Amino acid sequence: MTSREERTPVVLVVLMFALSVMSYVDRTAMSIAGPRVMKEFGLSATAMGSVYSAFILTYALLMPPGGRLADRFGPRRVLGVMSVGAALFTALTGAAGAGGLAILPSLLAIRLGLGAATSPLYPSCARMTANWLPAASHARVQGLVLRGAALGDAATPILFSKLI
Repeated sequence: MTSREERTPVVLVVLMFALSVMSYVDRTAMSIAGPRVMKEFGLSATAMGSVYSAFILTYALLMPPGGRLADRFGPRRVLGVMSVGAALFTALTGAAGAGGLAILPSLLAIRLGLGAATSPLYPSCARMTANWLPAASHARVQGLVLRGAALGDAATPILFSKLI
């Protein structure tokens, strides 16, 4: 086995871990910014709750189809598209309400889009693990990927409370 072949599993696991961290930073950052967004744009707690829920709605509903996409088109392609989509919707969050658009509908649309974009993450990581890594390491790898989610969830309040 060449050194490149030996590095491939490690690189894959590191990238899946990083995507998992990123996913939780994306979903948690709005919760951290929520009180400030509510104050700045005059949104009610109910309206902000709808913004929070918009992400979860499309994320939960589209996770099974996201898994089917990974099965059909391959996890590398789906994770690549997911990464670009998540980056796009994250960047759009800062532009919500720009150009005369109402803040609440634009935030809802962006959060719905972010949920849709990130929904294939964990099914694609599972498919990637099944396709590329030995069966004996599947549980350990999936544990590491999920550990990325916990790290992102724990680090976001620390990082973003300072930025806001």
